[in-house]
Amino acid sequence: MFLPIMQSLPFAVGGTGLVVVALFVHPGMRGIDLLLIIPAAIIANFGLHWLVTSALKSETDDLTRLGNRIFFERILNDHVRNARADSVGTVVLMDLDHFTVTNEVRQRVNGDRVLIEFAAHCVQLGGPDSGMVVARTSGDEFAVLLPGLAALEAEAAVQRMRADVHGFSEGIASHEPGESASGLRTRVTEALSSAKRSGRGTSRIHGGHYATATAVGQAIANGEFNLVFQPIVDLRTRRAVGAEALLRWTHPTRGAISPVEFIPLCEASGAMPRLGDWIVQTAVSIASSWNMPVDPGSPPFYVSVNASGIELGDPHYADRLLALCDSASLPIGALKIELTESDYVVEYGAVHANMAQLQTSGIPIMIDDFGTGSSNLERLSEVRANVLKIDRRFISGIGCAADDAPLVQSILGLARGLASSVIAEGVETDVQADWLDEHECRFAQGYLFSRPVASADLAAVCAGLRSRSRART
Repeated sequence: MFLPIMQSLPFAVGGTGLVVVALFVHPGMRGIDLLLIIPAAIIANFGLHWLVTSALKSETDDLTRLGNRIFFERILNDHVRNARADSVGTVVLMDLDHFTVTNEVRQRVNGDRVLIEFAAHCVQLGGPDSGMVVARTSGDEFAVLLPGLAALEAEAAVQRMRADVHGFSEGIASHEPGESASGLRTRVTEALSSAKRSGRGTSRIHGGHYATATAVGQAIANGEFNLVFQPIVDLRTRRAVGAEALLRWTHPTRGAISPVEFIPLCEASGAMPRLGDWIVQTAVSIASSWNMPVDPGSPPFYVSVNASGIELGDPHYADRLLALCDSASLPIGALKIELTESDYVVEYGAVHANMAQLQTSGIPIMIDDFGTGSSNLERLSEVRANVLKIDRRFISGIGCAADDAPLVQSILGLARGLASSVIAEGVETDVQADWLDEHECRFAQGYLFSRPVASADLAAVCAGLRSRSRART
């Protein structure tokens, strides 16, 4: 109470002094007038400064000295209100991972230091004339407005600070023409929630509301979706044994859209079941026409298809899939289903039942991006996934340190205990491939072997891998 008064008093006295000087030089001013005006001037100047100071403090975070949620919402409202139709602007919402634990274990003073350091890195994201605005919008949440940057540019800028700060998840959304500030805030919040559900330390972009169930159905009818295939290689022979089907969307106005962006939108809008049916129908149809040579006694060349937890949560999913394979005359073992680790625990009862039925019928189950989610080891032991796919983030560390990839070695040991095969994703160098082979990781995929290609080009890519394999031996 007394501190704001003492801070405002010098300004009140100074302002009053200026008023008195002005009055003295004013012709005809009487002493009695000064006696009445001076107290009023003191009170007016004091009150004005106190109100301004209070208003500023109401929008400032005491710890980081950044703006707070009220400040950021005001700035964002102004930005959206004044945005031109052709202007670009992006909001990034960041949440520190497991910060509550940090506060409890390391004491609050250390938690405050983490927040201050994080704030300091945030304010360096944009240049001095970028118009960037940073705010601490809640305890461990920070918001950044980046005018002039598209979503992918903003993501790249934020990713560059990951190595220097406490781990965080981020949601990103760019303002769309005609969109309200509240709509933009809702989308960036949804993107952050999606990132946190994906295992923390990740980034998600909310690209807009173009992926509604109706829009996706129309896109399917218009032929905007297509599948490409990335070979999966046996590291012992360096020959392709299968291929993963990867979805691509070329939007008529947005151009090529990353699956990382549109898949979460499809899931949120309810479009995923219809899109998932199209994916598996198309993949099975294409795979049934392949005639890929395999070594004598080896399983058939297969296609793996990603399925979401929403799809496997449908009690009739396995029945539909088996009927589809039967109608296409696809051999048993020529189709494998990939389920991300984060989806593995969604609607567990129906997912478990579908997985068990598919496995019993000869369709193996893969757990994709293994190591980045939060699957329960007891459930993993119960279901016994046929294949674990190690996320590329773990593979990238192989060959970069004296103690190579301890997490990869741990996952390989876990897989052996579960009698599961392992596929390493994102293999880009011979050093990585040789290390994985030496540590009994049987299969891999990545740019070292091939980028994703159209089905028409897959046979040539696989033939090239066989030629390289013969040259190695």
